[in-house]
Amino acid sequence: MACHEGLTDLETCMDGCIRIFRKYAMTDGDMLTLSLPELKKLLQTELPRFIKKGEEDKVAREMMTNLDTHVKDNKISFQEFMSLVSTISVYAHSKTC
Repeated sequence: MACHEGLTDLETCMDGCIRIFRKYAMTDGDMLTLSLPELKKLLQTELPRFIKKGEEDKVAREMMTNLDTHVKDNKISFQEFMSLVSTISVYAHSKTC
């Protein structure tokens, strides 16, 4: 989204997901997908409370296998990334109720 001013809380969250995806996806020049190294870095940096220290490689590989469902190109699309965000959000919500 071009202008962050006046966004609702949900719009701000959606914008954050887009910005975070692009931040990590663009490190290899392809802003449309996350490679395995980009996914690992995203998990380490953005989700440290959900990934045990030292298990980042294993978890990233498992997530790549489980999320890369559409094209099977060893890359995560934004749609596949949002499936991850949704799943983790549902898990986090269940732990806070």
